[in-house]
Amino acid sequence: MMRDTLILAAELVVLFLGVSFVVQYAQRRMGSDRLRAWMGGRPLPAALKGIGIGFVTPFCTFTAIPLLIGLRKADVPPAGYVAFIVAAPVLDPVLFGALVVIVGLSSAAAYVAVAFAAALGLAIVAQRSDIDRHLKPVPAELAPV
Repeated sequence: MMRDTLILAAELVVLFLGVSFVVQYAQRRMGSDRLRAWMGGRPLPAALKGIGIGFVTPFCTFTAIPLLIGLRKADVPPAGYVAFIVAAPVLDPVLFGALVVIVGLSSAAAYVAVAFAAALGLAIVAQRSDIDRHLKPVPAELAPV
């Protein structure tokens, strides 16, 4: 049991470091301005883009944190990063496929619809309530380069 725990912990650390590296590399190549411009704009399109990124990144919340920090460092509007962090762990193509096998297509589609609506709704509420003022600032050592 202890061996399994250590192996799982090592896998999570490697995954976390790998995702952090990829996020930093992509941010340096793409630039914060370009990311902010793409994810910026009105709340609904920003939220839809955040959900899209969350859907295609097969990460749990633990490994989505580096990407969330990257979005915050780039000053992406709250609708974009809240939609991402809500959608990432619950909207996943692999999860959808597993649900189709376990509970059937209609129930899996209902799950995706509810999760999508919840992520979209929370993102819009976060944007309108100016959630940024309630969050800690990104630490200086994580500030954009």
